[in-house]
Amino acid sequence: DPTDMLVVRTADCVPVLAWDSREKIRGALHAGWRGLALDINLAGIEAMRRLGADDIHVAIGPAIGPCCYAVGDEVVDALGAQFCRRENGRTFMDLWQKAFSQLINAGIAPQNITVNRICTNCNAEIFFSYRRDRDAAGRNYNIIGGGPWSLPGLRAG
Repeated sequence: DPTDMLVVRTADCVPVLAWDSREKIRGALHAGWRGLALDINLAGIEAMRRLGADDIHVAIGPAIGPCCYAVGDEVVDALGAQFCRRENGRTFMDLWQKAFSQLINAGIAPQNITVNRICTNCNAEIFFSYRRDRDAAGRNYNIIGGGPWSLPGLRAG
C-alpha cells in the first residue's frame, strides 16, 4: 500500500529504519544517545519479532557523526568508551557504531545492516542539525514504506 509509511523525525539523532523482507512489518526508531543507552534498537527488533518478523534488514540513517559529536562523561558512561575517540582534550562519540553494535547484539546479521554515515552537522545544505542550529533547527524526515510515487513533488537528492 503506497500510503503505508512510518516516519521518524531527527535533527542529529540516529534514525533506524527496519523491515522484514517477507512480511509487511516495519519499524522506525529515533535513537538519540538516551534511547541508545536504553537499548531502543533491541526493543524495536524484539517488537518486530513478536509480530512475526524473522528476516529483518536495517538502514541506519544520517546523524551527527563522530567528527562533530563532542560529548561529556555522562554520555560516555551511558554508551561506552569503546564508541568514542579522544582528541585535543575532547571526547567524540560514534552513535552509528553504537547503533550498529546494538543491532548485532539483537541478532541482526551484519550484511543486513546498512549505515549511511553522512553527518547532519557537516552537511548544512541537505540536513538540519540541532547541534549546529540549536532552536532554529528544523527536522529531517526519515521514511520507510510507501510506494515510489507516494509523495508527489518530493525531490530526493
